[in-house]
Amino acid sequence: MNNAHKEIFNKIEGLKRKLNKVSNQIEKERFESNEDDTVILQELLDKKDMIEQQIAEQQEVLILANQGKTTTRTFHLEINGGQKKITIVSANEVDPGNGQISSKSPLAKALLGRKKGDHITIETPAGTQSIKIRKVE
Repeated sequence: MNNAHKEIFNKIEGLKRKLNKVSNQIEKERFESNEDDTVILQELLDKKDMIEQQIAEQQEVLILANQGKTTTRTFHLEINGGQKKITIVSANEVDPGNGQISSKSPLAKALLGRKKGDHITIETPAGTQSIKIRKVE
């Protein structure tokens, strides 16, 4: 196991410890709380869901790394006449200011599987975006 694999594995183990702690808090809250005190329980349940999603994402990254597959893909795009470089990364690597978006985002889902020269149209909060793929790395 190389250092990158160990780092991912350690992240997963740390997340599993957090998940166990939150699960214990949920059980304690269910046992001790009354029906009027559901806000804390809901926050804990939301936190549990978030940790479970992070574990699943890290496991996916580890599987891809073990298969020798890259976990990122870079697209050079022309969006409404302007040039943009977008790299699709796992959720824990997201940095929108540097063009790194989550593989779970609507734009990433629209781009994955596309090739150079493809045109797509996507609805965003900023409105309809017309996108031409100039290059895929």
